[in-house]
Amino acid sequence: MATKDFFTAAVLLPPSGAAQGAPTLDEVAAAAKAAGAGPLVAVVPRGFSAPAVGRTVHVAPRATRIGAIRAGMAQLANTPSRWSLVLPRVAASADEALLRALIDAAKSSPAAQLIAREGAALDETPILVARDAWLTLLTLGEQGMDAVAAKLGLVRA
Repeated sequence: MATKDFFTAAVLLPPSGAAQGAPTLDEVAAAAKAAGAGPLVAVVPRGFSAPAVGRTVHVAPRATRIGAIRAGMAQLANTPSRWSLVLPRVAASADEALLRALIDAAKSSPAAQLIAREGAALDETPILVARDAWLTLLTLGEQGMDAVAAKLGLVRA
């Protein structure tokens, strides 16, 4: 679980268009918990019954990625989380070692605002967002994660 001095939450996104081979919500939640994230927020389409992984928020079945992120992040407003893992339903989101590496990078780079895996496209990989950057993510997110990274700067792990 998250340590008292380094709270990291996780927002688990619904699968996008072609989710062939995507990990299950349970697999992503298990990896996030094992990496030290908590609380967890599962964002799922309306009508979908989510497993008990933490908080659940329902969005329209065709909600945009940023719409899903906004809905999930809103659930974290009253938590002590200093960071949030944004976890799309891709194989890397179920990789506990990668999620741990992102969190470790944040611990060693306290000024970082946005952290992602080396070489990965930002819209298709887990990212770690500092609480101070949540507003930027939510306002620039419609332009894609590259626009967010251009504004905030990016640390690769």
